[in-house]
Amino acid sequence: MRWSDERILTTHTGSLPRPPELTRLYVRRARGEAIDRAELDRVGKAALRRIVDKQIDGSAPPISKSQIGCDQKWRIA
Repeated sequence: MRWSDERILTTHTGSLPRPPELTRLYVRRARGEAIDRAELDRVGKAALRRIVDKQIDGSAPPISKSQIGCDQKWRIA
């Protein structure tokens, strides 16, 4: 089996790590707290831009937008 400390070598399932500010917004929303939807949109799009830039330079595996923008896991937080 090939091994790498720099990137994921196989297709992965699940989500890639999200920036802390996006995670905090998802947790607050899951708790029923009011959040600024414009801020969530801005932070989510910035996270997506960062991961797409990493894809382009080859340091991240291909992903879909839904993996960055999904907050389903935070419903149990």
